Amino acid sequence: AGEEADTGGGAGAEVGTVACVGAGSATGKHPQSQSQFQLPPPGCVVTPAEEAAHLETWTVAALCRCLSLDNVLMVLNGALLERQLVVLCPNLGELSGVVLSVAALLRPLQWQSLMLPVLPQSMISFLDAPVPFIVGVQHKTAEVRSRSSHLSRVNVYKDSVK
Repeated sequence: AGEEADTGGGAGAEVGTVACVGAGSATGKHPQSQSQFQLPPPGCVVTPAEEAAHLETWTVAALCRCLSLDNVLMVLNGALLERQLVVLCPNLGELSGVVLSVAALLRPLQWQSLMLPVLPQSMISFLDAPVPFIVGVQHKTAEVRSRSSHLSRVNVYKDSVK
């Protein structure tokens, strides 16, 4: 059970452990959390399914850390009804995590429309598109406010869905 795989790297090829501090702890908004995970040995190949599972674990954890259960359910409801969802958050890590978590929440269904974890400011006119989408916007400018007034807005730092 505790054996290390031989990757041809000799005696120096060991599995390492890395401590991670939650992204929200630097802002003071979320309590500091620490988790540990093991790094794979050098030369280890990760399958796409394994990578997707790890990504889903991270994104759903980010969503649950940022939003209350009621608001998570409102986001899921909006996605199931194929609404236009705009996620607002200045922290890029939390923003992309929340947007990408919707795909994991929908399983076994798949989101078939547009999903952009971070919408560049130069493409803000995309919010006028007549199709369902889930996009992340880092800065809530006056233009974003005017274009998103008819959309479902998820404000991560205020823990609100309108």
